[in-house]
Amino acid sequence: MARSKSNWISASEVGRAKFCAHALELKYSGAAVSASAEKARARGDAAHEQFNTEMRSAERDNRCFIASQVYGLNDPRTDALREWRDSVLMPTAAGRLFVKVYYASSPYLVNICRRLSVVDSTMRFLLDGFRRVIHIADQKEL
Repeated sequence: MARSKSNWISASEVGRAKFCAHALELKYSGAAVSASAEKARARGDAAHEQFNTEMRSAERDNRCFIASQVYGLNDPRTDALREWRDSVLMPTAAGRLFVKVYYASSPYLVNICRRLSVVDSTMRFLLDGFRRVIHIADQKEL
Protein backbone atom coordinates (compact mmCIF):
# COMPACT_ATOMS: atom_id res chain seq x y z
CA MET A 1 0.00 0.00 0.00
CA ALA A 2 1.48 3.35 -1.07
CA ARG A 3 1.66 6.14 1.49
CA SER A 4 -0.17 9.29 0.57
CA LYS A 5 1.84 12.48 0.33
CA SER A 6 -0.17 13.98 3.21
CA ASN A 7 1.38 11.42 5.57
CA TRP A 8 4.92 12.47 4.71
CA ILE A 9 6.98 14.56 7.11
CA SER A 10 9.21 17.15 5.48
CA ALA A 11 12.80 17.77 6.49
CA SER A 12 11.78 21.23 7.72
CA GLU A 13 9.23 19.66 10.04
CA VAL A 14 11.86 17.28 11.39
CA GLY A 15 14.17 20.25 11.97
CA ARG A 16 11.45 22.14 13.83
CA ALA A 17 10.92 19.07 16.02
CA LYS A 18 14.46 19.53 17.32
CA PHE A 19 13.38 22.81 18.91
CA CYS A 20 9.90 21.66 19.92
CA ALA A 21 9.54 17.98 20.64
CA HIS A 22 5.77 18.25 20.26
CA ALA A 23 5.78 20.16 16.94
CA LEU A 24 4.87 17.16 14.79
CA GLU A 25 2.36 15.85 17.28
CA LEU A 26 0.63 19.25 17.43
CA LYS A 27 0.62 19.69 13.67
CA TYR A 28 -0.86 16.31 12.91
CA SER A 29 -3.38 16.43 15.75
CA GLY A 30 -4.94 19.56 14.25
CA ALA A 31 -3.92 21.89 17.09
CA ALA A 32 -3.85 25.59 16.27
CA VAL A 33 -0.59 27.52 16.37
CA SER A 34 -0.55 30.35 18.90
CA ALA A 35 0.13 33.95 17.91
CA SER A 36 3.35 33.99 19.91
CA ALA A 37 4.51 30.82 18.14
CA GLU A 38 3.73 32.42 14.76
CA LYS A 39 5.78 35.50 15.74
CA ALA A 40 8.64 33.29 16.88
CA ARG A 41 8.52 31.39 13.60
CA ALA A 42 8.53 34.68 11.66
CA ARG A 43 11.61 35.83 13.62
CA GLY A 44 13.29 32.51 12.89
CA ASP A 45 12.42 32.73 9.20
CA ALA A 46 13.83 36.29 9.05
CA ALA A 47 17.04 35.19 10.78
CA HIS A 48 17.31 32.25 8.40
CA GLU A 49 16.89 34.52 5.37
CA GLN A 50 19.52 36.91 6.74
CA PHE A 51 21.90 33.98 7.18
CA ASN A 52 21.24 32.85 3.60
CA THR A 53 21.91 36.38 2.32
CA GLU A 54 25.19 36.54 4.24
CA MET A 55 26.22 33.14 2.89
CA ARG A 56 25.49 34.22 -0.69
CA SER A 57 27.63 37.31 -0.24
CA ALA A 58 30.40 35.21 1.30
CA GLU A 59 30.44 33.17 -1.89
CA ARG A 60 31.43 36.24 -3.86
CA ASP A 61 34.10 36.07 -6.52
CA ASN A 62 37.48 36.15 -4.79
CA ARG A 63 39.45 36.47 -7.99
CA CYS A 64 41.57 39.56 -8.35
CA PHE A 65 44.63 38.11 -10.01
CA ILE A 66 46.95 41.08 -10.34
CA ALA A 67 46.13 42.64 -6.97
CA SER A 68 46.54 39.21 -5.33
CA GLN A 69 49.97 38.89 -6.94
CA VAL A 70 51.04 42.42 -5.99
CA TYR A 71 49.49 42.88 -2.53
CA GLY A 72 48.59 39.36 -1.44
CA LEU A 73 45.46 37.24 -1.61
CA ASN A 74 43.87 38.47 1.64
CA ASP A 75 45.35 41.97 1.82
CA PRO A 76 42.86 44.77 2.61
CA ARG A 77 43.91 46.57 -0.60
CA THR A 78 43.02 43.48 -2.64
CA ASP A 79 39.70 43.21 -0.81
CA ALA A 80 39.01 46.91 -1.51
CA LEU A 81 39.62 46.38 -5.23
CA ARG A 82 37.31 43.36 -5.22
CA GLU A 83 34.63 45.45 -3.51
CA TRP A 84 35.09 48.20 -6.13
CA ARG A 85 34.77 45.60 -8.89
CA ASP A 86 31.57 44.20 -7.37
CA SER A 87 29.93 47.56 -6.61
CA VAL A 88 31.06 49.65 -9.59
CA LEU A 89 31.91 47.36 -12.51
CA MET A 90 29.64 44.34 -12.13
CA PRO A 91 26.30 46.23 -12.16
CA THR A 92 26.93 47.49 -15.71
CA ALA A 93 27.25 45.60 -18.99
CA ALA A 94 30.42 47.51 -19.90
CA GLY A 95 31.90 46.76 -16.49
CA ARG A 96 31.11 43.06 -16.79
CA LEU A 97 32.76 43.01 -20.23
CA PHE A 98 35.84 44.71 -18.79
CA VAL A 99 36.00 42.15 -15.96
CA LYS A 100 35.64 39.29 -18.45
CA VAL A 101 38.54 40.61 -20.54
CA TYR A 102 40.55 41.18 -17.36
CA TYR A 103 39.98 37.58 -16.21
CA ALA A 104 41.03 36.28 -19.63
CA SER A 105 44.25 38.31 -19.80
CA SER A 106 45.46 38.87 -16.24
CA PRO A 107 46.71 35.32 -15.51
CA TYR A 108 49.31 35.83 -18.25
CA LEU A 109 50.41 39.13 -16.74
CA VAL A 110 50.65 37.52 -13.30
CA ASN A 111 53.00 34.87 -14.73
CA ILE A 112 55.20 37.63 -16.14
CA CYS A 113 55.12 39.45 -12.76
CA ARG A 114 56.29 36.27 -11.04
CA ARG A 115 59.25 35.96 -13.38
CA LEU A 116 60.28 39.61 -13.68
CA SER A 117 60.46 41.73 -10.54
CA VAL A 118 60.55 44.93 -12.61
CA VAL A 119 57.11 44.10 -14.04
CA ASP A 120 55.84 43.25 -10.54
CA SER A 121 57.13 46.61 -9.22
CA THR A 122 55.58 48.42 -12.18
CA MET A 123 52.22 46.72 -11.56
CA ARG A 124 52.37 47.74 -7.87
CA PHE A 125 53.05 51.36 -8.89
CA LEU A 126 50.16 51.29 -11.40
CA LEU A 127 47.76 49.67 -8.95
CA ASP A 128 48.65 52.17 -6.22
CA GLY A 129 47.95 55.00 -8.67
CA PHE A 130 44.71 53.40 -9.82
CA ARG A 131 43.54 53.03 -6.23
CA ARG A 132 44.21 56.74 -5.66
CA VAL A 133 42.27 57.66 -8.81
CA ILE A 134 39.22 55.64 -7.78
CA HIS A 135 39.63 56.84 -4.18
CA ILE A 136 40.11 53.51 -2.45
CA ALA A 137 41.78 54.22 0.85
CA ASP A 138 44.72 52.16 1.95
CA GLN A 139 43.62 50.37 5.13
CA LYS A 140 47.18 50.47 6.43
CA GLU A 141 47.32 54.27 6.06
CA LEU A 142 44.10 54.89 8.04
